[in-house]
Amino acid sequence: MDSEALSSCPSVAPLTGQPSPDVLELDCAVVHNTWGKLGERSLVAKLKSGADGTFPVDSTEHYAQLWLGDHPSHGTKVILPGIEHARKKILLHDWLILNPRQLELQSRDDVCDSRLPFLLKVLSIRSPLALQAHPDKEMAYWLHSKEPGVFDSNHKPEMAIAVTPFTALIGFRPLQQVLHFLSEVEEFEEAMGCGITRKLREASETISRGDDSGETVQKEALKEAFARLVDRRNVAVINSLRKLVLKIKNDADPSNVPEYNAITRMDAEFPGDPGALTVFLLNLVHLQPGEAVFIDSLIPHTYITGDCIECQASSDNVLRAAFTHKRKDVDLMCSTLVYQPLPGDKFKVVPEITRTPEMTSIFYPSPCLDFEISKYQITKGSSSTALPCLPVASIVIVVQGQGQLFWLSSRCSGGGKEGQNDTNSNEHNVSENSNTAPSTYQIATARDRATRINGNSNSYIDNFTTLKEFKTLTENCSVNYNTKHGHDDSTFCVNELNNDITKQKNSMDYLRTGYAIGNGLQKCDADMDINILPKTNMSTTGNGKPNNLKFNAGTAIFLAAGTSLEIRTYEIDGDLDDVIIFRANSGHYEEPGKRKTILY
Repeated sequence: MDSEALSSCPSVAPLTGQPSPDVLELDCAVVHNTWGKLGERSLVAKLKSGADGTFPVDSTEHYAQLWLGDHPSHGTKVILPGIEHARKKILLHDWLILNPRQLELQSRDDVCDSRLPFLLKVLSIRSPLALQAHPDKEMAYWLHSKEPGVFDSNHKPEMAIAVTPFTALIGFRPLQQVLHFLSEVEEFEEAMGCGITRKLREASETISRGDDSGETVQKEALKEAFARLVDRRNVAVINSLRKLVLKIKNDADPSNVPEYNAITRMDAEFPGDPGALTVFLLNLVHLQPGEAVFIDSLIPHTYITGDCIECQASSDNVLRAAFTHKRKDVDLMCSTLVYQPLPGDKFKVVPEITRTPEMTSIFYPSPCLDFEISKYQITKGSSSTALPCLPVASIVIVVQGQGQLFWLSSRCSGGGKEGQNDTNSNEHNVSENSNTAPSTYQIATARDRATRINGNSNSYIDNFTTLKEFKTLTENCSVNYNTKHGHDDSTFCVNELNNDITKQKNSMDYLRTGYAIGNGLQKCDADMDINILPKTNMSTTGNGKPNNLKFNAGTAIFLAAGTSLEIRTYEIDGDLDDVIIFRANSGHYEEPGKRKTILY
């Protein structure tokens, strides 16, 4: 949406005449960074090709990231119901603008806030990412105001869950560990220089004495040390690195010193980048599959190798200092980092594990209300199990196994407890004999929302690019309508629309209007009945009747708030394989409608 449409959004009705699907399959965006693994070695490539059999995997291409979310940088699309060879797609971002009530069970008071506060990713890492940090909310708003084309207005705390053995640099080491390397690694002490080495030792002594100035002295010493190691203009530091790399190759077994192994990986990809020496300043963290770390805003870090599931606040803000050919913000990053030494284990997440005969559930609590993430491993031989019903929307991706997903159209009452359905809610119910799909997917996008009609500032209508495009979106549907007030099928019912908006402009009850196809594009009154009849295996079968979708590794879905999900497994090559699923959702303890609107 453009800025004018965004500013006008609270006054405009989301045109959602018919119930929307509670579960939609996702077409996820692949990002090709040079640090990504090649071809079939990449988990990203395997999952993408598993979900889309037509996706070509090139053995020479880097498949680094799989994005699952509505962030505009690499937008995920929803696959709308339809026959297999003609299924239509629109951006998840646009779908949620049209269907904001799928985000939370409670009423939302701001249509413009109809976006996911989190972003889920799969990362397959061959070589180190940029040494980076992410701004907090205050800095993000400031950066966005200065460079709106580069930065968005949101913070970006994140959590990484290892799928394979995983290595990263995260946060500053305790000073005693830094001093140990200064004593043991001659080249590191040489790179630091006498002045900074002395300041680091003085900071350690000040902290040990309990002096009030200890934290300030420590911060300044670490800041000066970090800035020195990411300064590519410092020839002395680069020469020290080259001497150390040569020594490692000739005299040392890198496997005996994990930091040496990390340095050789970094230098192989970015020869002479002095940032490689930050392995002695930052925590080298190793994760086994299932282990996780949480990285808050302004914490320096880089991922070195491995595959992971990453969940974060919805942002693409990055400040970089080393290991990249992209833009660097060294001075800004150095001036804003959190210079608080902590052991590497302090960044690890302590999961909450629940085991039943059918499934092991691992919940990874997040200090950030923007997201939570869970892992579900369905035990071999368990033919059917259910995931908790949540009062917020979620995104689910299968990373292993095959089977079938079943879900209920009726909404649970929330709170994350299974089996609690709200029998009083009719918002998404359909009649027992109907076979319906959303009229909202007739609207390709909402980017041009708030288009003025006939110069009347009180008139709004969604703007389609062409009538042909609109008809293409609905070519697999049968549209049955009848008007109770005898409207002309070939005209826009603009007056009815204006009257309706005037009545409803301060309310969230914007369900009085819908689209239909007559002899031309028609805007119709609330009393028009519209039935869209999709030709699809994912069709709705009525209230309380399960819908279903076959899945394998790579299948990803958007799950509307309050939808119950059941999983049934399949045999693979004569044996049942474990099904492993990750599910991300917003923290549902925050009061709805109170998040700041994110500006992209």
